Amino acid sequence: MSSENTGGMRLMIVGDSMTQGGSGDWTWRYRLWKWLKDEQVNVTFTGPYIGTQQADEPSPPRPPPLYKSEDPPSSVRADGGYAKDVDEDFDSHHYSTWGRQCAQSRDVIEEIVSGHPTDLLLVMLGFNDIGWFVSDAKGTLESMTILVHNARKANPRLKFAIANIPQRTYMDGREDLPRSTKEYNELLVTAITKWTTKESPIHLVKLAEEYVASEGSYDGLHPNALGEYQIARAFSITLVDDFKLGLKPLAVPEHIPTRPLPSPSHFELVSSPAGVTATWDTVYGTYGYEFRSSVDDGEFSTDDCHANRWDSHWAHDGQVYRAQVRSRYGERKSKWTPVLSAMARPQLAAPPENVKVISVAKGVIVSWDRPHDENSAHIIQYTIFWKDKESSGFPALGGFKHSPAHIDELEHGHRYDIWMATWTIAGEGMFGPMQEVTVGHDGSLAEEEDASE
Repeated sequence: MSSENTGGMRLMIVGDSMTQGGSGDWTWRYRLWKWLKDEQVNVTFTGPYIGTQQADEPSPPRPPPLYKSEDPPSSVRADGGYAKDVDEDFDSHHYSTWGRQCAQSRDVIEEIVSGHPTDLLLVMLGFNDIGWFVSDAKGTLESMTILVHNARKANPRLKFAIANIPQRTYMDGREDLPRSTKEYNELLVTAITKWTTKESPIHLVKLAEEYVASEGSYDGLHPNALGEYQIARAFSITLVDDFKLGLKPLAVPEHIPTRPLPSPSHFELVSSPAGVTATWDTVYGTYGYEFRSSVDDGEFSTDDCHANRWDSHWAHDGQVYRAQVRSRYGERKSKWTPVLSAMARPQLAAPPENVKVISVAKGVIVSWDRPHDENSAHIIQYTIFWKDKESSGFPALGGFKHSPAHIDELEHGHRYDIWMATWTIAGEGMFGPMQEVTVGHDGSLAEEEDASE
């Protein structure tokens, strides 16, 4: 990829996962760069990153974070590559990361533009703000207002091409999403007419009108090879019509390249301290794997794997696992690997012993003893699970090093199920008995539930 600051008008693309892309993507950034090159428009792309998001690395089982511990600072993942046939001189600089919100970018855009001077900002943000309940349509527009204001602090003559938000495909339980998206897009049209100035013009990119997620995405939102062209076309229309860059907008080709999706190679299934462990070579450009397994000739069950490793959970010694794996990219799947088999030889610790749960005003106190099995000497952590029986949702959990443990901020008067497990470097052991407690009954002991319930 070419270096930054090689001459021409400077463009910075600001976006989220739809813009950064993942390993093996062409990305719409590349399609736009290619179009500009074909149109003989001399531009330089700027920004702190050059790569897509790289694939997850395989790792052994990891225990959950300790209760109330602070999350480690997250680092930007931008070391991923592009499709194999991307031009070597692709100027791939950008400022786009997975999960990015306009509410985040607005507070750092001045620093980014100052550090990577640019003449024209191409902005494709806002979906994560609305999609992840960060803010509503008006709040997202406020974030975009602040982003424009702060970017102009770094360059008062900065030009903007701001995209509206695409409509993702329907999601059960998110009937609000198309309404909020439509509302934001309508507000953005009016806002741009107020934001734009002669010195710092702003023009709308009609992304929602060009990008059709039902055919242009691999998961209802993120662009596939067709969608990358559609997004690039939307920006090219604005560049031609409003900024006079290029003579004619990008035309989506009739033939869309097919993404390679081979079956995983070197698939292995072996006995391990976790019980059974499977590994295989990374498939470049896949967006995950489907892993099928059965125990003692039972029915197959399927897991999603983000990396090229799978470990059994709660395996019993002597159980025979049969398994196979295939690559996945949205609805596209590779062929399955041949089925392999292996016998489980787990080295996991037994559950904690003498577990007692005492109710206090706003939580519970849990105490326990270390188990006495042959693997207990290797315990590195205990996990406590709690589930509010009077509300929907998944159980919460936390890691603890020592007994007793105090879990607070629970709902007063609600009934909770409490259970525990041990962790060794081999993985998580079997669950202990489940106990029920009512929060707020000070000093009352939990009652062990019938395992058959």
